[in-house]
Amino acid sequence: MPTLLQRTRPIPRCGFTIVELLVVIGIIAIMLVLLLPAINMAREAARKTACSNNFRQLGVATNGYVAAYGQFPPTYSGPGGWSQHAYLLPYMEHQNLWSLVQPRMVKGLAPGDESKSVVSEFLCPADSRLSAPGDEPGNCYVANGGTKLGSLNQRAGAVEDNDGVFVAGQVVKVQSITDGLSKTVLFCESRIGDFDPDKVTTPGDWLRVSTSAADRDSVFLECANLDLKSSQVTMGHFSQFGRSWALGYYTDTRYNHVMPPNTNSCVPNTKFAALDEPSVRRELAMRGAAVTASSWHPSGVQAVLCDGSVVFLSDLVSVPVWRAYGSRDGGLADENSGMTAHGR
Repeated sequence: MPTLLQRTRPIPRCGFTIVELLVVIGIIAIMLVLLLPAINMAREAARKTACSNNFRQLGVATNGYVAAYGQFPPTYSGPGGWSQHAYLLPYMEHQNLWSLVQPRMVKGLAPGDESKSVVSEFLCPADSRLSAPGDEPGNCYVANGGTKLGSLNQRAGAVEDNDGVFVAGQVVKVQSITDGLSKTVLFCESRIGDFDPDKVTTPGDWLRVSTSAADRDSVFLECANLDLKSSQVTMGHFSQFGRSWALGYYTDTRYNHVMPPNTNSCVPNTKFAALDEPSVRRELAMRGAAVTASSWHPSGVQAVLCDGSVVFLSDLVSVPVWRAYGSRDGGLADENSGMTAHGR
């Protein structure tokens, strides 16, 4: 029998030392650092693919409308100011919604409660908001108005002065696209506004400039060089872009190629202290604006061309090339323009 003085064998214990635990935690931390960018890239790739699919549907729907009517869908149409998006509903398998929209169009009524229905094909998964406040459905895909500011000529019956595909008061046919269907943008991306009057967010918010709207290049220069911390910007910006897919205003479903993608949007020479939605619409009718394409995708924006092909347009695209893609009849864009095709 062992005595109390005999040394007993120590009982082995399983476990990690503090040093071993720290090593394991360090390895896990390194793996997370390496994996998170890959996960984020995979998520962005999935969102970009879903966005591309939405653009393809818009392209197919538009070409379906053109085949049926011989012209592109009208914009800012009738007394209700209906959008080109609304006219595409029956070509995007939204017959039920179209059955509610069409009677109001025929009667010359403005969009009603039916226009608050969310149309998923009009929302980019990469946009962090995916809707607008106040039960508005939101819209991320905007129609190309052209390369000008888009003021309305009241003497000519409220016809917009522009050279894009979707121009108020103009009938645009395929034959009008003399630059070529593969060289003219149909729809492009744009961020939904943050709807915060106290916070300047660009791209997204519209800012004020003092120059006259008659001179596109003057608007461009002042808009591009704005000090985002100045009182001119912080006290009078418009943050409600992309509220509704049903309205053909520049505030909701259209843009132009005055400014390159993901730069500032600007409302020129406005007399209003605050750029609320009604006043911006009135100002656009009189003077136009630089309404800029924007995206949550890094380095550029996606777009669908008139031939139905989906492309990625780089933020580094030159202004002449960007405007060439916005014009239906102003000259061809260079093939080496920072544009990457995703196919049809």
